[in-house]
Amino acid sequence: MSAARAKGYALNSTIMATVAIDLAGSKMDGDLIAIPGKGALSVQDYLRDLHDRAPSGFSRLQQPDKPDAERTIAETRGKRPLDAAWHARHAKATGITKTMMDEIMRNRS
Repeated sequence: MSAARAKGYALNSTIMATVAIDLAGSKMDGDLIAIPGKGALSVQDYLRDLHDRAPSGFSRLQQPDKPDAERTIAETRGKRPLDAAWHARHAKATGITKTMMDEIMRNRS
């Protein structure tokens, strides 16, 4: 899963089931997948073979190195304006809270 994500792909549930069946009992040995009774295969070779067998199970990620949830929160947070209630709390804040709220305000500007 992480190797596919690093290459910019997300795997659907059907492909994940195929991976579970293909690699049942396998273990990672560095960059190789040790498959019991069959030898070893590189992760990249396995992904290439899997993609060749079922290309519809792969979808492109927009930002491969960032998890979807993290990307969504980061993109939303940067665009969302601070409301009047936030500014009212900021005006009353002191100490570390005030410092952190100042940093939030600087990052949003």
